[in-house]
Amino acid sequence: MIDRVETKTFDQLITPDPRTLRFSPLGFLPGTVTSELATELQQEAIGWCDLRENVPEQTRLAFERLRAVHTYGVLCYELFTVAADLSLLVFEQALGERFVALYDGRIPLAAKDGTEDVLVVRGFDEIYGALNRRGSHAKGGWQVRLRSGATMPLTGTLDQLFTWARAEGLLPGQRSRYLHQLLVKMRHSVAHPHGFHVNMPNESQRSIAELSEIVNQLWGNPTPGGRLYGGPIKREVRAVGWDERTSIHAPANILDRVPDGRDLTYLILLVPAAEMNPWWDVHQFDTRFEATSLPCDLLWGPGSLSEAVSWLKDAQPTGDEIQYLDRPYLVRVRADRVDLPRRPRVAAAMGHEPGDLWHLICADYPSDAFVHVRNLAQLGTAADCSTTGECPVCAVTTWATGDLADVLAAAQSRGVDVTPQSPLDVRVPARW
Repeated sequence: MIDRVETKTFDQLITPDPRTLRFSPLGFLPGTVTSELATELQQEAIGWCDLRENVPEQTRLAFERLRAVHTYGVLCYELFTVAADLSLLVFEQALGERFVALYDGRIPLAAKDGTEDVLVVRGFDEIYGALNRRGSHAKGGWQVRLRSGATMPLTGTLDQLFTWARAEGLLPGQRSRYLHQLLVKMRHSVAHPHGFHVNMPNESQRSIAELSEIVNQLWGNPTPGGRLYGGPIKREVRAVGWDERTSIHAPANILDRVPDGRDLTYLILLVPAAEMNPWWDVHQFDTRFEATSLPCDLLWGPGSLSEAVSWLKDAQPTGDEIQYLDRPYLVRVRADRVDLPRRPRVAAAMGHEPGDLWHLICADYPSDAFVHVRNLAQLGTAADCSTTGECPVCAVTTWATGDLADVLAAAQSRGVDVTPQSPLDVRVPARW
């Protein structure tokens, strides 16, 4: 039996879908909101996800169409699914357009025999046609030459385009590799579906928000406060104080108003803004190791409250901004004991001990580097972790392994500052 299309009147077509009316700013409701509030809510949810002005028009038009589809989900609930699925195809379009734009339409190619060529194109479809089947460069093992001088294959798949974007430094961060794998799988499931699925409005909203962050980052625009590519983080001057029974964590500019009734020991630190870093994380601070999730620096201390107030008055320190993705760490393994990660300059000030094995790790967070090296030290090959390059299990890349001199040389070759820095042995005492 053939299902016939259910015809609807114009009034029915412009009637809000009752399923959409159950979503409100407070979450899913047992009742419903008005159609006006539902419309306003769905538009506000994606209204902030704007693309920057330097993103090309074709990608911008596709993105605006995507937001329109989401908005009309108020009338047809299934359009939230369409918007979520379509976002993956818009992402692929944006990657192709960025590929052409990065080389100004002149794609540098290299063949297996060393032959060089430049493919002049107006769009990515011309690259796809040239490198596949009976295209002009389908034979001979032609690869794209990156700006670094290295080459990589490119036949036009989303996986290759994502790998290319990371290789060219357009999409930074080690944890974003997991996003890479996830988006590729999701795109394949959309292009080759094996079942019926329905997305909720919040899933469509998240897809559009993530797409806007990725596309903006492709054109060099971090999203302030973004979840994926938020750019540099702001740091502020804060005070940490403790005694045998208690500890405090407060902005340094109010320290002169703290009652001096307790004999606390104080540090003045440069730490990520409070909204970026939980208070308890700062209480792990240790000058010898990277014990906090985000970078913290010692400005002064330890000392008393009066000494801290006096130093602040004279020094008048200010905050700064710092990039936290793709940071280099040195992790030492001694007799299967794995140290916490260190900064390269701190490690450079240490003496080499026979039997020490050092790992130079690129990671977004020190905990990622530590877990990776611990897996290798304790589980060996059973950890399924890679000893070189990008790890398939952990969000890290191993740049070098060996003695201290070897890994420091490898770090320096990558532009990392390895000038020895012997920090004061200062840490906030652990409370738990």
